[in-house]
Amino acid sequence: MSFEIAVSIDIMGGRTVRLEKGSPEKPTYYPHTPVEYARHFSQGRCDRLHVVDLDAALGRGRNTDIIAGVVAASKKPVQVAGGIRRMETAEEVFKTGASKIVISSLIFTDEGEAAKILARYGGRRVVAALDVRADGGITVHGWRRDIGLNLLDALQHVLELGFEEIILTDTSRDGTLQGVSTQLMEKVPAKLRGRIHVAGGIAGEDDLSTLKGMGFAGAVLGKAVYEGLIKIL
Repeated sequence: MSFEIAVSIDIMGGRTVRLEKGSPEKPTYYPHTPVEYARHFSQGRCDRLHVVDLDAALGRGRNTDIIAGVVAASKKPVQVAGGIRRMETAEEVFKTGASKIVISSLIFTDEGEAAKILARYGGRRVVAALDVRADGGITVHGWRRDIGLNLLDALQHVLELGFEEIILTDTSRDGTLQGVSTQLMEKVPAKLRGRIHVAGGIAGEDDLSTLKGMGFAGAVLGKAVYEGLIKIL
């Protein structure tokens, strides 16, 4: 079974950044621009780039020009996440040349708009992102709001809407390099794992082997790549 690797490029204030547990108060900035990292990472063993517009997610404007530059520089497909809450925004992101968009909060806060975007672009181009706490509860709006759904119910919901691919982020470990929580990932039914890419806590090749062995479709890597714990090139 193939196992896909995506490398995340998070953008805040036009710079490349990593956050710990999603907190904008704890940024770690990296020395190269998002475009430079895109050019570099896309030459390696990643299958796609995962670009997160943190400014858009936080309601501080969009980094559309930078994202277009990332797409132009990358030798691999680029998917874009962050603040995509309207059809017009989805259209704007796709105009940059992105191959996929990722939506999360919208699925639960405005199901009608999410369904419209999904109907227009299809389940292969629109990815669902689920942000899950250590106890299995689902959060939205930058992990600040609990919606009262558990992981299994949320998975069922997004599949019923027609999503074909899901990114599952362990919010309790994201940006911490603590390793994958197998206890949390074991809550995902085995029959669904082939549609899910895992993020949060991944710290080395052993974590990738674990996820592949559990039957997951792939992983989204962040800090482990920037800190040199996982080599892409």
